[in-house]
Amino acid sequence: AACVSAVESALHGLDGVESATVSLMGKSGQVSFDSRLVDVPTIVAKVVAMGYQADLQAAEGFNSADAAGSFGKEAAGWLRRFLGSLIFTLPVFLLSMVFKHLPSMSGGLHTEVIPGLSVNVFVCALLTTPVQFYFGYPFHRGTYHSLQRCNFNMDVLVTLGTFAAYGYSVVFIIVAIATKGEEGANNEQFETAAMLITFICLGKFLETSAKGKASKAITKLLTLQPPTALQLETC
Repeated sequence: AACVSAVESALHGLDGVESATVSLMGKSGQVSFDSRLVDVPTIVAKVVAMGYQADLQAAEGFNSADAAGSFGKEAAGWLRRFLGSLIFTLPVFLLSMVFKHLPSMSGGLHTEVIPGLSVNVFVCALLTTPVQFYFGYPFHRGTYHSLQRCNFNMDVLVTLGTFAAYGYSVVFIIVAIATKGEEGANNEQFETAAMLITFICLGKFLETSAKGKASKAITKLLTLQPPTALQLETC
């Protein structure tokens, strides 16, 4: 994975680091270093500066069961983020793609709050803003750290795509208000930004859940390993 390669390359760039290996499935890493040139806090700080969480492992290490539990917590976090985002996104989708096309509702939705700004657009902007900035925050934070390393990953694509749709919509709101609805009215695409973030949160939940199940399967396989073995020597 690109993130594994990025972390390993960054650690190898530290003076005193002799080797560094990172396990994505194990959610752990091993670093050999010269303590006269670099210390553990510096190594941990380097990983954290790249936008990842890092802590010094206990003496007994970080086993597969710990990794499975960690994936489970991460999956639960993504599920909460998806469900929270869905609460805001579903009304935006219905307002933008369904209700405004119904004759019985279109009249009320096109009522102007102020000249150039309809009820439909105002509510969509209000509901999309927390999705864009709060529920999409992990992707935007990842983009910030990726750009610091001049490394373009999926987070950058998510941020560019959602901010393009969100910014496009905000610009047309400003134009519509400035011209009192003569230009730019009802050209907003807030549902695009909201739905992108919501579906990607769902994808992250499914991805993390799959990794957790894989870690559990590996843990079960390791428990089948016999503690001792006999070697038979024949003449």
